[in-house]
Amino acid sequence: MDNTNNNIKKSKNGKPPVHIDINKVKQLASHGLNLEQIANCLGLGRRQFINRKNDCEELQRAWEQGKSKGVAEIANSLFEKAKKGDTTAQIFFLKCHGAWNDKTTVELETKQPIQITFKNDLKD
Repeated sequence: MDNTNNNIKKSKNGKPPVHIDINKVKQLASHGLNLEQIANCLGLGRRQFINRKNDCEELQRAWEQGKSKGVAEIANSLFEKAKKGDTTAQIFFLKCHGAWNDKTTVELETKQPIQITFKNDLKD
C-alpha cells in the first residue's frame, strides 16, 4: 500500500496537494487526536483535511481504523484493571457499558404544593 495519498486533484489555487501519510493518520487517530489536531500535524487546515478525507476512501478508512484501535486499546486496559479489582475502573466500566447508575431518582405526583427543606450539615 502506498503511504501517501496521490489520488487527489490539484487544489483550487492550482498548487499540488500536500501528500498525506496514511499510516501517520492512523497512528495519530489511534492516540486520540481529533481532526483538527491531525490536520495540524500534517500541515493542513481542518477543513482541508476533512475535504481530503471525504474525497479519499483510503484516508477515511485509516482515520476510522486508527480511532477504533485507540478506543480498543484503552477499553482493554480499563477492562483488565476492572478485572484485577480496581474499584474505580469497575464503576466506570459499569456506568459506561452496564447502564449502571448510582443516582437516585424520586418521582412525585401531587396536585398539592409541597415544600422541600435541605439541611446543610457540612461544617465550614
